[in-house]
Order: sequence, then C-alpha cells, then structure tokens
Amino acid sequence: MIICQNLFKTFKHGDTQALAVDDLSLEVEEGEVVIISGPPSSGKTTLLSMLAGFVHPDEGSIHILVKEITKLSPEEMRSFRQENLGIHLQTISLFSSLSVLDNILIPLHLTKISKKARLPRAFSVLEQMGLMSKKDKLIRELSQGERSLVLLARALVLEPKVLILDEPTLLLDHSTSVKIMTFLRERALDHQTIVIAAIGDTRLYPFANRLVRVKQGQIADITGEVVKEIPPPPYLRI
Repeated sequence: MIICQNLFKTFKHGDTQALAVDDLSLEVEEGEVVIISGPPSSGKTTLLSMLAGFVHPDEGSIHILVKEITKLSPEEMRSFRQENLGIHLQTISLFSSLSVLDNILIPLHLTKISKKARLPRAFSVLEQMGLMSKKDKLIRELSQGERSLVLLARALVLEPKVLILDEPTLLLDHSTSVKIMTFLRERALDHQTIVIAAIGDTRLYPFANRLVRVKQGQIADITGEVVKEIPPPPYLRI
C-alpha cells in the first residue's frame, strides 16, 4: 500500500518560491490502478518524483509497502527503489549508444538474478511491449514512442511491486496506448501490483480504478472506487 500524508514541496525560482505540492494526502491499495490527472504545473510530476524517492518533501510522510521512504538514507532509498519500484519518468534517460536489449538487461545485472535467468526475463518483457523485433537496434535509432516503450519495459523487467509512471502513453498511438493500459490493468490484478500513473489522455481514464485530479498541488477530487476486476469494454465509466 502507498500512504502519502500531508505532503508539501516548494521549489525556488530565483528570488521567488513556488508551492508544487500543498498538503496532499493519498492512499493507494495493492492491485489498484490510479491515474493522476491535472493541468501543467499542477504537481503531478512532483508527486510521482517524491514517490520514486528522487525528490524529498519539505513536510509530510510517504509509506510504500509499510516502509517510510521519507526516512531512508539515499543509499537505503536506492536499494528500496531497485527491489520494489518500476519507474517511468520524463527525467530518466536510456543509454542511446546501447541496444534495446542491453538497456533492458542493465537493471538485471544489478540484482542477484542468475545470469541464466536474465535473458529470458528480458525477452519476456520485450515481447509484452511489442519490442522483440527491435531488440538489437540502438536506442538512437528508435522513434520517441519506441523509446518510451523501452523505458516502460525497463521499469517492468524486475517485476516490481509498485509502478510509478509519468505519461507512459504520451508518445504512443491510441491503439498501442490501449494495449499498454490493458496490460497494466491485468498486471495490477494478477500480481497485486500498485500502478500509479500521470496520464493526460482522457480516453484512457476508464482503465483506472480511481481518477485523482490535482490542481495547484492539491487533490481537487477523486472519482471511482477500488474494483478488483476488469470489466468488459468500454471498461470503467469514470
């Protein structure tokens, strides 16, 4: 479970300060897909960056899987992130001079997963993302949409308990976006994975259990409920 309590975060811009997150509290359960929506500069990316442990709140606490990550040291946070989180943020880059497959294998090299098991694991996630035919291409040879899929594949390869995704479908066509959201919803249910994603495409909102709208760093409203099943098309009616 994710529990955010009374989060505040302010950024300095020259002589002025901007309040990015303003007393925000939120709980997300295992097996749930939560979509965060809101206008630009509403606090979506800051919230996700705090959940990923890249940004520390000025006030408040974040518990993920019963661990209070806001009290972890940078080294402890890196270890926790590697073991539990799959992250797709706009600030995270791929290694452009390496192949798609090598980019996917990098997180596996940092774990205790046996060498024998790494390649099948990488192939599996590449197949799920529709990237097997691109596995030997260099990242710099891919389209922006394909790069986004590689980043998502890399976030998934360690089979994390929590997925933190910032606009994972932004650069994809609608058909591919629907496939990705269907996959994420199924993964949440089958593995009790927590999926929390900032998504601007309103056509994809029905894939969420709950839609959380944020405005000026605060939660404006929450729509939907925790439903542990995938309804038939057109999916949820948020």
